[in-house]
Amino acid sequence: MIKEEETSDFNGIRFCPEFKNLNLTIPYLRLESSQIGIANKVDSIYNFSEKLINEKLIFKIDSAQHEDFSCLPVIVRESGNCEIKNCYKTILKLTLYFLEDNLKNEHAFSHVIEQEINKTATGN
Repeated sequence: MIKEEETSDFNGIRFCPEFKNLNLTIPYLRLESSQIGIANKVDSIYNFSEKLINEKLIFKIDSAQHEDFSCLPVIVRESGNCEIKNCYKTILKLTLYFLEDNLKNEHAFSHVIEQEINKTATGN
């Protein structure tokens, strides 16, 4: 449950002139958890991507759980020789290639998107 105090603090930032006038031109990738083909409810009171004026890449990873966005489940599974879910591999792959494109100028991210789109990820 969101506390009134937290909402007040958040709105103080959100409505201050500096933040209201903020427009970012940075590369942006957001990965979300969702089942492909199922509409999900909005789980945030603020859409940060509204501050971005360049291309925004937002992908939903099929059937990912919150914990799939960290390496801890992978470490636990590998230590017990368990199978690793494909969604973690997709999350890792998309993240690494996005960073390599934007930091090293390697131009491989679009190829990875082609491999994953509508298989384990969908774009917004």
